[in-house]
Amino acid sequence: MKKLKMFTFLLGGMLLVNCSTEDADTSTSLEELDVLKFSATQAFFVGDDRTDATTLNGGYWWTIYKEGGWGKLNFSGAQTYPGNFEIEYKNNQDIVGGKGWEFGQWNRVINYNIGTLEGSYKFVGAYGWAKATSGELIEYYIVEKKKGDGIPGVNKNQDFTVNYKNYRFLIQDREGPSVEGDKKFKQFISENKNPNSIELNVNQRISFQKHAEHWGTYGNEGSLNNWGWYQVFGIESFNYTPSQNDGNGNWGKINATIW
Repeated sequence: MKKLKMFTFLLGGMLLVNCSTEDADTSTSLEELDVLKFSATQAFFVGDDRTDATTLNGGYWWTIYKEGGWGKLNFSGAQTYPGNFEIEYKNNQDIVGGKGWEFGQWNRVINYNIGTLEGSYKFVGAYGWAKATSGELIEYYIVEKKKGDGIPGVNKNQDFTVNYKNYRFLIQDREGPSVEGDKKFKQFISENKNPNSIELNVNQRISFQKHAEHWGTYGNEGSLNNWGWYQVFGIESFNYTPSQNDGNGNWGKINATIW
């Protein structure tokens, strides 16, 4: 998941975002638009950059990043369910986004319900950033559902159970864009060993404390003691190439609610 420079786009009470010029079979002709205005409850189209909440939606922070292709995010259901969001996308090298909190907590409990999940994706779950007592920057994932290989990593062979789900623990060394600029960092990944157990329209729970304790014990970086970056529930899809054929043109969509 790449993290690029954030741009601010609040103008005259309306938010502004650059549009993709690719058509994804929508009723809105993106070729005719250079800039799209949107409100906190309307759909908006995502440009190739990282965009973060300048104002909260339904009391929740949100973030989205897209590289290539087409994508849109909306909060139309948030008037009824404040934690609701929907992301739709097609033909992306990378797209990742979700809704949650501007700052993480090691013992946060995230309740969620996935109403719609269609098409291509790599993972659905919780993610964010933290720092360990060793000083190492950690990008963490709690993978609830996945397609294909999901998020790659080296299996530490230290499985654990929380919220009636059995997880494997993976670690990956990375170097590239991060919340602290381009640098080396590690990814800590809790991967649900039975992702098909997460059914649609069923309330689910992620209890961060058990994951954080497990990462601290077996991650060889000490405990995670700095949670000063965002913590969200969302989706990521990446590694699309024009020659890739997954039967749906790499289109995907999620509608989910957190609380």
